[in-house]
Amino acid sequence: MNEETALVANDEMEELQRQLAQGSNERVDTFASMPTLSVSNQSQDPAPGAEPGVEPGQIISSIRTENGYENEPFQNPFKGIILRQRMFLRTKFEAQKNGAPKLITDEFDSYSDSEIITVKKQSPIDGKWVEDFVGNYKQVVAKYSDSNQFGKVNKYLDLQYNLYVCVSLAEKKIVRIQVKGKSRAGLFDFMKKFTRKAGDFMSSTFVTFSTEKHLNDFNGNPLKFPVWSFSYTKNEPLDLPSLKAAIALQNELNDAIAAREAAFGKKEYAEVTDASHAELPQGSPAEDIPTINLDDERDVEEIQIKDVPFK
Repeated sequence: MNEETALVANDEMEELQRQLAQGSNERVDTFASMPTLSVSNQSQDPAPGAEPGVEPGQIISSIRTENGYENEPFQNPFKGIILRQRMFLRTKFEAQKNGAPKLITDEFDSYSDSEIITVKKQSPIDGKWVEDFVGNYKQVVAKYSDSNQFGKVNKYLDLQYNLYVCVSLAEKKIVRIQVKGKSRAGLFDFMKKFTRKAGDFMSSTFVTFSTEKHLNDFNGNPLKFPVWSFSYTKNEPLDLPSLKAAIALQNELNDAIAAREAAFGKKEYAEVTDASHAELPQGSPAEDIPTINLDDERDVEEIQIKDVPFK
């Protein structure tokens, strides 16, 4: 048996094994244990008596296990390929502080009127998440907005991104990167570096992800503490073998996302661990770590992993 025949036979074996697993109602989702990466923004002026925790500017990987969530430092910087971008909405910290309920949506891909988004609200009594509204992007934003006497629209929900990034083609390893605040602004600026001509696309280019420190807010005003965000650097384009491998892996990812949404009726809510609020094994409890909200950098955000509705 030559090498090519052996590869074909191996692919057939894997497909038959998957079919058998599916028929026996065994889980076959390839990316069920995908880590979520975020940037630590622990305050450098922690609460009195708090134990040392996550270092500011550190990339944190958080993954759900049978025993809860495991959080650990991730390589910084690291290189990857952006396979897919998805969006979700959740309550702005400032709105929540002013009495707005805790809200979060499932992931979605566009602002199209035809794409339906489900909004969940957390009960302040038992912490359970219940469906609160279903509609397209415009309807959801309008539902959770109001205007003052001067006609200024106040939106309660903040748009955030999840980037699905391959960090190893050989190992088919994908991570999900949480993008908000300055990380989101940096991503939009990074997108402008691609002409989308002659193969100059973000998705077919290796990207280096690292972190950077900001001393001023979006308006140029000094911050009480530095704020850290993801930064993005354009590297070499993918060669032909890498392009083929990336497309194959992207297809697997898209199939897994579609199967997940079909299984839950698109009720799979954005898995935002917000690991900047999570402790490392040697760190202090998350509720003891003051953090800075990237969406309103003058405030301290206290959203915890347990507040997010995982499936």
